[in-house]
Amino acid sequence: RSKGKDWYLPAIKELELLVFNSDVRNAVNNTLKQQGGTLFSRNCLSSTEDNKSCAWFVYMYDCLTNCLNKRGYYSVRAVATF
Repeated sequence: RSKGKDWYLPAIKELELLVFNSDVRNAVNNTLKQQGGTLFSRNCLSSTEDNKSCAWFVYMYDCLTNCLNKRGYYSVRAVATF
């Protein structure tokens, strides 16, 4: 929220596109590098819920998804369209 109204937590399908499609990930990382941002390279929790206590998580290095308890501590990555 502190970054502005255009920023949000991506849905599981958006994270899967970033993680599983190397062309998309490379394009995003090139833009991040040009703008002085941190490259996209970590596992992330999505905004997609499976039920009241579970949200979908993407494991970048294993190319897997899993539903994890929302009470845990996980990495998140806000995104914005530009």
